[in-house]
Amino acid sequence: MKRLVNSLSVQKPSIETLITQNHHPRALKYSLSLFSPILTDQIYSVFIKNGHSLDPLLSTTLISHFSKIGDFSRAFSFLFDTRNPDIITYNALLSGLARFRLPGSVYVLFDQLRHQGLKPDSFTLSSLVKACESLEENEIVHGVCLRLGFGCGAYLVSGLVENYSKIGDIVSAEKCFRECLGVDNVVYTAMVCGYVWNGEFEKSKGVFMEMSGFGFELNEFTLTSVIGALFDVKEGEQIHAFGVKMGLLSNHLNNAVMNMYVRCAKIFDAVKVFDEITDPDVVSWTERIGAASDGVEALELFKFLIFNGFEINEYTMTNVLSAISGERLLKPGKQIQGFCYKAGFFEMPNNYTMASILDAVSNSKSPKLAMQSHSHIIKVGFLSDDSMVSCLITTYGKCNGINESKRIFYEIDRKQASHVNALASALVFAGCHADVLEFFRNVRSSYAEVDSSTFSITLKACGAMTDLGHGRSIHSLALKTRFDQDSFVESAVIDMYCKCGSIEDAEKAFRNTSTDNLVAWNAMIMGYAQQGCYHEASNLFNKMSRFGLKPDEITYLGVLTSCCHAGFAREARTYLDGLVQDAKKTIDQMPISPDAHIWQILLSACNICGNVDLGKVAASKLLELEPDNESAYILLSNLYASAGMWNAAGNLRKEMKEKLLRKEPGSSWIQVGGSTYYFFAGDTLHPQSKEIYKELMKLYEQMLASPELEKLVLFLDDSIGSHLDLCGN
Repeated sequence: MKRLVNSLSVQKPSIETLITQNHHPRALKYSLSLFSPILTDQIYSVFIKNGHSLDPLLSTTLISHFSKIGDFSRAFSFLFDTRNPDIITYNALLSGLARFRLPGSVYVLFDQLRHQGLKPDSFTLSSLVKACESLEENEIVHGVCLRLGFGCGAYLVSGLVENYSKIGDIVSAEKCFRECLGVDNVVYTAMVCGYVWNGEFEKSKGVFMEMSGFGFELNEFTLTSVIGALFDVKEGEQIHAFGVKMGLLSNHLNNAVMNMYVRCAKIFDAVKVFDEITDPDVVSWTERIGAASDGVEALELFKFLIFNGFEINEYTMTNVLSAISGERLLKPGKQIQGFCYKAGFFEMPNNYTMASILDAVSNSKSPKLAMQSHSHIIKVGFLSDDSMVSCLITTYGKCNGINESKRIFYEIDRKQASHVNALASALVFAGCHADVLEFFRNVRSSYAEVDSSTFSITLKACGAMTDLGHGRSIHSLALKTRFDQDSFVESAVIDMYCKCGSIEDAEKAFRNTSTDNLVAWNAMIMGYAQQGCYHEASNLFNKMSRFGLKPDEITYLGVLTSCCHAGFAREARTYLDGLVQDAKKTIDQMPISPDAHIWQILLSACNICGNVDLGKVAASKLLELEPDNESAYILLSNLYASAGMWNAAGNLRKEMKEKLLRKEPGSSWIQVGGSTYYFFAGDTLHPQSKEIYKELMKLYEQMLASPELEKLVLFLDDSIGSHLDLCGN
């Protein structure tokens, strides 16, 4: 006793006084402020020796303290020593166990307090809700809440909604939300989050608008949740402005705003938000890396984090790897891989990390990497995650492993729409378009889940095969099931009809779409371009401003393509005037590394408007990604020739010959009797080619005799005439 008092006198004279005056309960409470569990044990021993016993009030204080720091052995010992513990004492321990994700201990302790005859309150049940980790557990706890009369209270509903949403049962989350009595802003925020987590972005925005309309307080957590559902930069800017106006711009919200701007390809705005953050945390820096203009800048930002002692997490690593993956920065990539191993990120990755790795593997198109990633997913136990399985199915499809994609899909016991869409996408990536239709029929007959994405993918496959009959059938089914009202299905229908050559059906479908669907407008303009309908494409482009729609790069590409196909070079230059430099800025600000297709579009645009300097940059970037891309050589050669740079044009043509590069010839098709026939210029492979060319000769002679078509005949190449001579053989 004397030795203990002496040790206390060194640390805190007031505790010495309390013990010598036999104020042991107060000394015990005071010891907690010193954060010394051993000292608390010593004082507790003196406390017991002097004939004291724990009452519920003192016990709750001790249990709450040790539960918060995760010392549950001491917390349980205090509970067992307590005389007649009440529900508040149990709640203190349950709260700590739930916070540290120990559901087994929570359920055991809950049963124990029921056996003691104690009646659970809302705080007790909230700990049970927090401890749930599976759908079955959440449903059981939800039932307990309802039986005890707490199932519709706002305090518990927010947790139940969050649990159902995280598990993916958004229907149960909605039901729970709508049945809530006394709904508040916390419950609304939970529902907004739930929709975002499950990809129901329009519903998320709808609940947010409902919440705002009812006058509930919008805090930083609500704004952070809804901004995750926004892909329209105008809507995002409104939320950002509201946050600024109300003084809600914490790091948490600023980080979400940056992420939104990156998603919407507004990189400059994302960087501006970052520059205005007074004390950016590691999440802020992670988002800034995601907004990097290229892999080199991302690496420099990453080095800054390392040298300044920031605690790097797996999200930071994923953003860095994504930034450098398309730029052939192999050496830095290997160094970062080594850093990941050293930091232990590969020992226990999370779903987000593995999904990013699968995305990188998909871009590599390596079957070996796909199999290695698959093995690792099994090893770390993520194969039970539905989203991970979907990613894996798609990855194999992109890596020439469609049979493995099918095997994984058919081994799933409870198939969901995400699994169906993953395999349908994998089949499209693998070029198995006919298999998509057969798969769609099988899915429908087996009553498996489908959604709007399933219809969009199937319609895409019909367009790729130019299968008008099946395309119409899928469209009809979409109308019956009301999936046609989805904006992506609307655009997919238009695109399918255009690719199948039925421009009238495409126009009819377009007239039935919502006027604010930019994707549908782009699909119609691109359809006109594919069919050589310049005037229709131009008129539709000019109508966009009347409906308040702002053209994007796809819109301009469609109009320019229609100009090129129709031979209207001057009109193309009119549309393109001043836009080429803007296009280059847009490419520089893209959240992902631009692929070969993007650079080819820019090169084509430069060819039209005669911008040699920018055209050389675009061609250089294109050939870095695809060294044997014959279109890059031809477009740049034509650009040099139009600028009078004949030597440069000749050298490119010579280089093409040395590399044995030649442009793939264009083809046409026609459907007769349910069969599709493809043919090339001068094609004689068809068994009825002589009859076909005889008919063409008749048409050719009629054209020669027609004054209206005389100018068109002058454009015919001599080679065409030589092929028509086959008629005489």
